[in-house]
Amino acid sequence: MAQSRMRLFYERERHLASLDTALARGMADVEGGCVQPAGRFVELTDRYKCFVEAAFPASLQERDEL
Repeated sequence: MAQSRMRLFYERERHLASLDTALARGMADVEGGCVQPAGRFVELTDRYKCFVEAAFPASLQERDEL
């Protein structure tokens, strides 16, 4: 029973350490200017949606009606 608890404890600690690493990497990207505002994603989505609608107008209309 104690071994099981210790294993779970170490797994949790390892998982938390990986989350800390990911957060640190993300913060370094933000501080380094390697991110773009969310508005840019909306702009790109709108741009590429126009391309897709031009290529597949009927299938998108059916999907939007669902």
